Amino acid sequence: MIVGLDRLLELVNDPAVKLVENLGERDRLEPEGTGFDLRVGKLFALTGDSGSLGVTERSTPEVRLLAEVGATTPITVACAPHESYLLQTCETINMPAEYVGLLQPRSTLFRSGQILSYSQINPGYAGTLTLLLYNATDVPFFIEMGARFCHLLVAEVAGLTTPYRGQWQGGRVWTGVERQR
Repeated sequence: MIVGLDRLLELVNDPAVKLVENLGERDRLEPEGTGFDLRVGKLFALTGDSGSLGVTERSTPEVRLLAEVGATTPITVACAPHESYLLQTCETINMPAEYVGLLQPRSTLFRSGQILSYSQINPGYAGTLTLLLYNATDVPFFIEMGARFCHLLVAEVAGLTTPYRGQWQGGRVWTGVERQR
């Protein structure tokens, strides 16, 4: 069952849970729908090798920070056609053991020819989120830091869960120089 806004706001404001930290003012005061919009906090370009997904080892490409929230004037970045970027959220998620987070792109993205790739937010995950944006068009796509780009839904899990214990805990963006197991 998808968790409603009243319960989500309780989880955000509960000091023992802090479901979403650094939630944007609009979503703190007047959320709409069935969840919260998340904002672009950092934008990274993928550099170097494409990475590997193996049975015993895996790696991801190195990244280069292009822009981040925090400047006194808005920063807008042009995403080149047919290129991939990593978007990291302004918000930190603290997913309780009995819930799972589901993400959906805001409709402006797909209406503009952008493809957003992501995974669920497992129970026990804590940190910022990193999603992949692919500009599937032949023209640049412009992203302003702090813009709302995806919608977080939270579903209650009926039954046993296992807390997330993967390498991305805490919002890590890439695997680093060592191959991961």
